[in-house]
Amino acid sequence: MRFTLDEANALIPELTRRLEAAHIELAPVYAEVKTANEALLSAEWKMRVARQEGAPRIAMQELQAAWDEAAAHLVATKEMLDERQDAWARLIQRSGALVRDVQAGIIDLPARGGHPDAFFCWQLGEADIAFWHPQGDHETEKRLPLTEPA
Repeated sequence: MRFTLDEANALIPELTRRLEAAHIELAPVYAEVKTANEALLSAEWKMRVARQEGAPRIAMQELQAAWDEAAAHLVATKEMLDERQDAWARLIQRSGALVRDVQAGIIDLPARGGHPDAFFCWQLGEADIAFWHPQGDHETEKRLPLTEPA
């Protein structure tokens, strides 16, 4: 599916609603990933300090077990986040939009007319589409104003 600028702009309210709903659902998961990562770093730090101080073997085994548990929790939480982000991306992509980043709210819409491999690019919070990029240049710093040709 390819969009004219007017068609792409008409999708913005729907894209906004869906991305905002995704952010509400995913916020606690993002927070849990951060907490799990901090717990893993803390366990890592405790193990390093214990090694430097020559902790007994039993203490090191307990610290290793705590690290293993923290690592497993972080991996499981990241997998859950990935699954939920993928589900939201699939839902949003039913409209013909290409989701580049659910968390940042970055969306590309294949453009009709003009450059054959052009994409309109939009990010959550922008009132309308004001940028485009050629196929393959998805980074936000490579966005070109609509007034700038290829």
